[in-house]
Amino acid sequence: MPRLTHEDLKFKDGTVVPKGTYLMIYPLPAGSPELYPEPEKFDGYRFLRARAEPNSENKYQSVTTGTDFTFFGHGTHACPGRFLATNEIKLLVTYLLLYYDWELPKTQGLLPTMSAGNFQQPDGRQKALYKTREPEVDITKFVT
Repeated sequence: MPRLTHEDLKFKDGTVVPKGTYLMIYPLPAGSPELYPEPEKFDGYRFLRARAEPNSENKYQSVTTGTDFTFFGHGTHACPGRFLATNEIKLLVTYLLLYYDWELPKTQGLLPTMSAGNFQQPDGRQKALYKTREPEVDITKFVT
């Protein structure tokens, strides 16, 4: 989560962060080409392929932590809510894909990503069109 400084910050070691600077803890390994080829490019199968490597079947799961997979922190400071958060995201995405059709407006196209330091994020002005649809799977029969 990026944060914006509203005044100059001075640390004990003398380091000064000027007012108006964006700060965040960055999962540095995620941007490392040594660990992830073409890290700036979306690859939906990146971690599926990584888990196919010998002795990596249990690595690179969405809740796994490690020095090379710091999305939820690592060690004693790993996020205890990562299991709930991951399951909630999976449920939300599943629901949105089952019950809605999505597309980008043809007149707008895809807006470039925004950056704050090393952090890249989608442009919040990006519009998406959606319409409800009849799902192919009735998920209500799986709910008790």
